[in-house]
Amino acid sequence: MLGIGLAVPALVARGKLPPLEQPDDAAPLFLLNFAPELLAGLVFAGILAAIMSSVDSFLNIGSAALVQDLPKAFGRSVRDELFWGRAATLGIAVVAGVFAYAHGDLIALLGTLAYGTFGVAFAPVMAIGLNWKRVNADAASASISTGLFLKMPPQQNLWVISGSGRSPSV
Repeated sequence: MLGIGLAVPALVARGKLPPLEQPDDAAPLFLLNFAPELLAGLVFAGILAAIMSSVDSFLNIGSAALVQDLPKAFGRSVRDELFWGRAATLGIAVVAGVFAYAHGDLIALLGTLAYGTFGVAFAPVMAIGLNWKRVNADAASASISTGLFLKMPPQQNLWVISGSGRSPSV
C-alpha cells in the first residue's frame, strides 16, 4: 500500500490519473487502472478479509466484555451466555452500523486514536513483562498510566498538570 501511496501522486502530477476527490480513492483507482485484474482482485480480497477479521475480533471482544467481564466485575453471572453473547454481538453491530452511517468520516479518526491508545498502553507492558522477570502489577499499572498520559495532546497535559479549570494559554 505504501507503493500505491507513492505512485498515485506521481501519476496525478503526470496527468495519467485524474485528481482524487478523496484520498480513500487512491488504492482502488490505481488497482483498477494500472494493475492486472488478477492482482487487483487478490488485493481487494485481502483488504476485505482484513476488514472482516478486524470487525469479527471487535464484535467478539465487545460481546465477551458485556456478557462475561462486566457481570463478573459486579459479582454476578449470566445464565445463558451463548444467547446473551449473540444478542450483545447483534446489538454492538447495529450500534456500530448506525454510528458509522451517521459519522462516516469520524470512524477513521476514532480507529487511529483507538489503535494508538492501545499501543501506548499495551506495548510497554509487554516489553517490560517479557524482559523483566520481577515485574509486578504496580509496574504494569505505572507503565500503562505513563503511556496514556504521554499520549494525550500537549495542551491536555498542561491542563492536567496546572489543575486549572481551563486550558492554559499558549
